[in-house]
Parts: sequence; C-alpha cells; structure tokens
Amino acid sequence: MLRNKSKVFKYLLGFILLMSCANRGSPTGGIKDIIPPQILRTIPENYSVNFDAKEIRIYFNEYVKFKDLNKQLIISPPMENTPEITPLGLPQKYVSVKILDTLKPNTTYAINFGTSIVDNNEGNPLSYFRYVFSTGNVIDSLSLKGYVKDALERKADDFVSVMLYEIDSAYTDSVVFKSKPRYVTNTLDSVTEFKIQNIKSGTYQLIALKEESQNFTYQPRTDKIAYIKQLVTLPKDTSMNYELQLFKRDLDNQLLKPFVVSSNKIGLGFEGNPNFDSLKVESFGDKIEKYKLTKSADSDTIFYWYKKKKLIDSLEFQVPVKNGYKSYIIRTRDIDNDSLKISSKPSGVINFNDQFKIVSNNPLIKIDSKKFFLMDKDSLDVNFEIIEDEFNSNLELALNLEQSQRYSLRLLPGALIDLFGEQNDTLNFSFRTKTFDDYGSARINVFNTEYPIIIQLTNESGDVKYSKYLTQSNPIDFNAIDAGVYYLRVIQDTNVNGKWDSGHFINKKQPEKVSYFSDKLEVRAGWELIYDFTLQD
Repeated sequence: MLRNKSKVFKYLLGFILLMSCANRGSPTGGIKDIIPPQILRTIPENYSVNFDAKEIRIYFNEYVKFKDLNKQLIISPPMENTPEITPLGLPQKYVSVKILDTLKPNTTYAINFGTSIVDNNEGNPLSYFRYVFSTGNVIDSLSLKGYVKDALERKADDFVSVMLYEIDSAYTDSVVFKSKPRYVTNTLDSVTEFKIQNIKSGTYQLIALKEESQNFTYQPRTDKIAYIKQLVTLPKDTSMNYELQLFKRDLDNQLLKPFVVSSNKIGLGFEGNPNFDSLKVESFGDKIEKYKLTKSADSDTIFYWYKKKKLIDSLEFQVPVKNGYKSYIIRTRDIDNDSLKISSKPSGVINFNDQFKIVSNNPLIKIDSKKFFLMDKDSLDVNFEIIEDEFNSNLELALNLEQSQRYSLRLLPGALIDLFGEQNDTLNFSFRTKTFDDYGSARINVFNTEYPIIIQLTNESGDVKYSKYLTQSNPIDFNAIDAGVYYLRVIQDTNVNGKWDSGHFINKKQPEKVSYFSDKLEVRAGWELIYDFTLQD
C-alpha cells in the first residue's frame, strides 16, 4: 500500500511540475501604456524673451515621432520659410526646430504642435503643446476666441485657419489675397472652436479660411472664407465670442474657352450663371442651317449643336466678357456624332412628388404627341401633358399619379426627331406607384422669420431631397415623402430670387441667413409629424 501511494504521489508531483513549466512561458499581457511623452526641458526655455536662437530643442523622457505634422503644426505669426523640424525619420528623445527665417523684432511667436508629437511605442499624443518666445522684452498675452460654422451646410469643415490682419497704414481689403496674416490658429480636426493667443494690443480684421493650398492667402476659386464686418480692437474686445460663417463666393458669371466635342458639337465651360443667349457664333464657309444650346447634366458645360449645309472650316465664337466680347476661332474636326439615344427617369417606382421624364442625348427639334400612348394597368388611356425643357433635353409627362398603379408608355417611330433628322424607333417604358401609406408626411410651422423663405429637407450629406418656397406665414406640408431621417433648414431669401446666395468679402456682403432645426426629422411610413421651428434672431 505504501509503495502504491508513493507512486501516486510521484505521478501527481510530476504532473504539477509539467503544468507549471507549461504556464511559465505564456504571455500575460500587461498594462497598456496610455501616458503621453513628458517634456524634460527645452533649450531655450519656453516663454523666453529677447530670443535670438537659431535652433530650439525639446527633450522628452522617451522616444518620440511625428504624426500628421504638416496638418497639425501652426506657427503664429506665419514664417516665410517653414522651420526644419526633426525627427522625420527614426524616433529620438528630442524634437529639433531649426529657424530658417529672419525673425521680426519685438514680436511674440507661438509654435503649436497640435497632437503631432506622439510616443514611439503606443502613439500616445502630447496634446497641443505650444512653444512660445518673444524677440522683444515681453511676451504678448492678449487672446481672442470664437467658433466657426458653415454658412449653408449643417457641419463646418475641419482644419480651418483663423487669422488676424493688423490694421495699419498699409492695410487694404486686398491684403488677404497676397499677404500672410499677423496671427493665425487652426480648428484642426476635432472642434469648431478657436482661440488665438499671445496677441499684442491693436486693431485687427478677423478672417477664417478653409484653404486648398495652405498658404494663408485667399484664393476665391477654391477657398471658403468667413469674416466679420466690424474690426476687432484688443484688449477691449477680448471677452467677445465671435461667430465666423464660412462660405465659398459665387464665381463671376462667364463663359469659358470653347472646345470641339464632335463634328457638330462645341462645348463651352461656364462659371456662375451667365446669359447664354449673349453668345455669338459666326461660320467661315457655308452658313449654319440650324443650331441649339443645351446644358450638360454632369458638369458646368453648355453645348452648341449645329447642323451645317456643307463643310465648315471653322467657327468664330464671340464670348461675352466685361466691357465687350472675346473672340475664339475654332477649327472644326471630323469626329463622329452620337446617334440618337432616348432614356427615361425614374425607372421602376415613381414617387408622387416626381414626374416621369424622357431624356434625349441629342437636342430635339420635333415632338409628335400623337405618337405618345400612355395607359394604366387596366389598359385605359391616361391623360397627360408634355412639357419640354429644351435647354436640358428633357420631356416631362405631367399627369395625376394614382396609388398602386402601373403605367406603360409607348412611343411610335418618329415621335421624336433630333437636330440632325434622326428619329426614334418604337420605344416602351413602364413605371409604377406605391400607396400613400408607404410614405410619411411632415408639417412644418415656422415662427419669428421674415418672408420669403426657402424650406428644405436634406439628408445626412446635405443633399436637398425636398424643397418649398413660402412668401407668407402658413404651415408647410411635405406630403408623400420617403421614410427616413431628414434635416430641416430655412433659408431667408433676402433678395427674392428663389435660391440661397453666398457672400462676397470685397463687397462686404454676408451670405443669406440659414437656420437649422435642432433635431433630426424621423419620418415614418403612414405617419404625419408636426414640427414647430422658431428661428433665432
């Protein structure tokens, strides 16, 4: 018995030792490092005065590297030559800033690293470290704060530069096009609030830019701008909280240089909303028999379509410009024209707020309504009216849509004839409707506003899904709209032109006011919702 017990004990002891050895090599993880790198010292010291060094070094307690330095770094005032900053390759325990500019006298500089300095192992950021120094005897300490919003869209852009231009004898409004500001900060990627620090006393113009080129100068074709009309005087206005509304200026109305698309088609890009009828075209050789202007559905381009009697070597386009016309000679080329193609939209289900459209790729010159046949699911004729939109090459079928109905449309040969004499073959289209219960409705009551107003429902991306125009105080009904989440905005149409108008910095024109309802509109099928929207002054 004793011998057997001894064997059992040995087996148990061996098994325990074996399991112990097996567990000894298993990783146990550990506490994750979440502590950002710590600054040990800076040379010269942060907030130094009478600064004349050519290099700044910031020492850390661990190896560091940069993340998105180009986006995060803000130097105020901006330097003509960006400092050389390392490490850009292998991580090291210090950051070096080599100054390549001649610094301005008696000026306070701030280098804000944002969240670009991170530790090498876990990427923990040192948030918004600022290195400040003065080339004079004092560190300027005044500050300015506010927030940025978009003049039209629900959400503001990120990485918006907010700038102060000093008002002195050399200041003009055009300085924003060619000179860097006196002070600058950036909203970066997480907040819309801003704060400009270490400002000296004085009077300034406050500007914000969402830039493409990141050069702190305003480029109207690509950049958004925001400004306030009144000048900022410090220290008097230090306690103000400024609102800046970003907008992209409407481009001047103009037609651009023409280009050849095909043998009978010339394209012209355009900006703004020019008067297309002011375009003048003359041919060299035989005269043009017929022509039409249409607009591209996909780009800011108009097309000049022409049918020639015989060969035309070239065309002269006289494009209207300020104080006259500019002439372009276009040599025609032998490029095949597109054959006539007819399509429809929408396909499948049509909503009660829409109309069925027929779209042509070529301009139409003849529409024979006697060759259009529209029937419902019981093969009964349906009354309709054809509305032609020549400029967009569309035909709209205006009809009273019924619930749970199926429609079939047949176009016989010759119903449509284009500019070049080509006609359609037999075409068949079909579309159907749902029931009213498949949609939702929303009634909007707007208070504390001036009229007229434009009321819009947009999706998450800001695309307008439904729109109404109101000239006096009445409830606004959006009936038979798709179920889903919408955002409600009201545009005050100050100049009564039926659309939102942007601003203009040089003309000191602010964009038309846009107000967003604070909550989302959750429209449900079969439900009618009522919302009261009181606009803020």
